[in-house]
Parts: sequence; C-alpha cells; structure tokens
Amino acid sequence: MDADKIILSKNIWTGNSQQSISGGVAIKDNKIVYVGFQSLDSFKGSHTEILDYGDKLVIPGIHDAHTHFLNAAVLNSGKIAVLYDTKSEQECVDRLIKLSEGDNLINGWLIGWGWYHLLWDNQTLPSKKSLDKAFPDTPVLVNSSDGHTVWTNSAGLKKLGITEDSKDPKGGFFDRDENGKLTGLLLEAANSWASGIVYKPDLNTAAAMIKNFAKVANSYGITAISDLSISAVPGSDLIFDDAYQKLLDSNDLTLRVNMFPTLQKGLKRGKEMRKKYTGSLLRISGLKQFFDGVSSTHTAYVSEPYSDADSLDDKGHLTTTVDDMRQMVFEATENHFSVRIHAIGDEAVTQALDIYQEAEKKYGKLPDVQYTIEHLENLKDSDIERLRDLNVIASCQPAHALIDTKGIENDLGPERIKMMWPFRQYLARGVRLAFGTDTPVVDINPYESIYNAVTRKPVTGGTAWQPQNSVSVTEALRAYTFGAYGPSCRQNELGSIEKGKLADIAVLDTNILNTTSDEILKTHSLMTMVDGKIVYTASKVGSHN
Repeated sequence: MDADKIILSKNIWTGNSQQSISGGVAIKDNKIVYVGFQSLDSFKGSHTEILDYGDKLVIPGIHDAHTHFLNAAVLNSGKIAVLYDTKSEQECVDRLIKLSEGDNLINGWLIGWGWYHLLWDNQTLPSKKSLDKAFPDTPVLVNSSDGHTVWTNSAGLKKLGITEDSKDPKGGFFDRDENGKLTGLLLEAANSWASGIVYKPDLNTAAAMIKNFAKVANSYGITAISDLSISAVPGSDLIFDDAYQKLLDSNDLTLRVNMFPTLQKGLKRGKEMRKKYTGSLLRISGLKQFFDGVSSTHTAYVSEPYSDADSLDDKGHLTTTVDDMRQMVFEATENHFSVRIHAIGDEAVTQALDIYQEAEKKYGKLPDVQYTIEHLENLKDSDIERLRDLNVIASCQPAHALIDTKGIENDLGPERIKMMWPFRQYLARGVRLAFGTDTPVVDINPYESIYNAVTRKPVTGGTAWQPQNSVSVTEALRAYTFGAYGPSCRQNELGSIEKGKLADIAVLDTNILNTTSDEILKTHSLMTMVDGKIVYTASKVGSHN
C-alpha cells in the first residue's frame, strides 16, 4: 500500500508510552496505516508526500474536551469587550464605551465578557446603574469570566422582557437589592437563558467567526473540540450546529466537532441532532446538564457551609431537583445517550454519582453510554473511588485552579482546598481524566493548561498552589488527547497515533516532553492535520515526492 503522506521525526509520541520514538507515520486517505521504522519504506510510493520534521515532536491531535465554542468565537471576533484584566466596574464600562464607538453590535446588543469582581480593587458586584449611565438606550450584556452570571442594563432587561414582576426561572434567579428591585445581574439558569437569546448572530456571521476561531485552535495543534454550549431555553442551546454544517459543506471545517446539546426531558433536540449529524467530523456525542453553580458566587452545592458563609445554611444549591436530574439521566441512558453533568461542589458531585449509580443498576453498563462529571472542583475523598468504580470520567480544566487561589481559600478553607482539582489523586487511584479549557472562561491555549496542571502555578508565575496534586507533562498531554475522547466514546478511533486510527496529528515547535516548564508556554503547532488533511502550517513545510 502506497501512503498518501508520511510524517518523519526523531520524536513521535504515540500517546501509549512515556517516551517518544524515532520513525514515521504513514497515512492513507484519512487513516494511519503504519507507525514505526522498520517497514516504513514499503509505504513509500511515487506520489507519497514526505513530511520530514527532523527532531520536532509529533503528537496525537489535541482535543479540548470542554468548550463553549460560539461564545469563544464571538469573543475572538474583536466585537466583544474583553474584560479579564479589569480592576473595577468602571474600567469595564469604559471598555464597553470604547467598543461602542465602532460597528460592534451583535444581534442588536453590545457584549462584554470576562469580569470577575473578586479580582477588582473593590470586590463589590456590579449593577445596572453604571451601565444605564453610559448606555441608556443600547442593550448591554456582560458575562462574568466563569460564564455563570450576566450583568445587564435597564435597556437589556427591557429587551429580554424582564420586569420587576418577573419570576425567577427554574435553576436561576434575577438578582434584586434589599428593596426587591432588579440589580441587572442574572445568575445561573437566568444567565444561560439570557445568553441563549443574545448570542445569535446570523448564520453567515456565525460560520465566519467559528471558522476564524477554529484556525486559532489549529495553531495550537488542536484537532477536535467538544462543544457543551447548553442553554436554559427549552429545546435550545448555544451550539450553532447549522454553522458547523455550513463549514463542513464548504470543506472549511478544520476541527472535529463533538456536540453535547442540552439534556432536557423528552430529548427532542438530542434525538433530532443524532439523526441529522452522523459523520466523523461533525456529530452529536451526548448530552449535558447543569447540577449546580460556581464557588465564587456560593452557588456550587457543598456539603458543609462555605468558610466565608453569608448565613448558617450558605451551602449553595442544586440548579435542578435530584428527581428531575434522575429522570433526565434515566431517559438519556435508555435512549443510549452519553451524559455529562456539571457539578462543582462536593455535594453536587456526590448526588451526580448517586444518580449515575442508580442508572447503571437499572440499565447495566452500556458500551455506547459514557457518564462524565464536568469540573469537579471540590469533592469528597470517598468519591474518588466511586468515580473509578462507576467508570465516570473526571472532565477538568486545569486553568480554573489558578484563576483566584485566594478566593478559593476564602470560600472553602484550608482543609477542603487540599481536595481541589486533585489530578494526582485521580490518576493514582485509577480515575479516567479528560482535560479542556471551558473557553472562553480561559484561553483555548492547551499549553497554558498543561503548564497549570504540571506546575500548579498561574501562567504569570508565582508559588505552586497545592502542588501535591500536580501531574507530569505526559500525563497532562494524555488527558488532552486520548483521555479527552473518553466522554464521546471515541477512544477506539482517536486520541493516539496507532495503525487503524483516524489521522488527527500535530507537530509542535517545542518538545514539551523534554523542556523546562516555562518553555511549555511558548509552544505552538508547526503543522496540524485533521482527518488526514493538513489544516494548518506555521510556515512552508519542506516536502518532496
């Protein structure tokens, strides 16, 4: 068999061992047909393209296992005020004013993303008052960095149809002041409901934004994403599947996309998508639902009150009832859908595991159904064994651990933080681990997340935080490749460089397996291949026939 392409390198990391090998990877059509050295010449034909990368590191394509891709693509478009580094409410408003000077409205809204009040000089939540002063007529929607709170103005509330008499949506709430008046903050399900209405650019605009952001992802060696952009709007989500399909039809889809729409009773959206998207590049891979919120606003559900509790019973809350979640998981399992549950607080994790255990008892272990918990930022020691025994994947985002360590310590205290993002514990005790970013909560750059997981330091440097939970580079990389395909049940065809697997491969400009930790942060891809096709090159690749 003559290969279409052969990638040569002295450093090929297949994903199946700690060390890299010297040799080549032969590719025919969209599959790997040989990996090694001894028989490589037998795959060389007169039309075989030889890609010689010397000693550059060849790896399986990176899969970001948790993204909100349209949100991130919109953020990447330049039409959103980026607020991650702001130090005050007014600084956010000033950036929005500057943004408004151009043609930057999306669906009639001025949008910002990334504020985090606990990193401001004055750690007070913002309100509609400052936005009303600057934007009395233009609706404004500003997402917090964790994506769980929306800050809007009176014009925004009016356009959303929210009045002083509006009732809180199930699983969320419209924040009110001590006088019962709307503050302009929408939390949890109210946040996702509002975002689901606002983040709807037209099809051509959405496709162009996704295409551009996919190229950014490709530049890091990312070959696949899982899109978990769910919404509280019944029957809908923020997965713009029509835009993905448009790009696929025009041969412009440069990422393998695993879609996880909202898990809701009846499974209408999931069933429709499963019939429509059956290909290898674009498919529905399961369903996702929220079970709690986030620690920073005390909406993550914990078993004991927060250390800086606002009241004696300040333990957060579930965003849906246990009975409702059980019913949805049972229905999904019966219909052979994999399920991913967002659970950050330790009690939410326990309750999610209870439901998964009940579902397994009722339906057995189904080979095409995979249960996953997203984030698991804090959990009980005993639940680590339950994750392993129930074969539930821990889908984690290493960068989250280093966003605000002081805030985490204030929220949960010195004892509980020892079990925050315990990656080492997971691997040592046999738990399957998948890595991603949750972009746009953090940048999609996987090497920043790998650095975070390995050093337990923020990318800006500093002292390691809870370093006993760090992992090696190869362990982090495996969680970003083979491990990341676990939630979508695709480890048999993707995630490692092996004969018979699909040819999703990246060549890096830095050997991250053999370098200092700081150099990891400088890493980019020299070449990224998806389904046997080169979708990105940093510069002209030396090749010959």
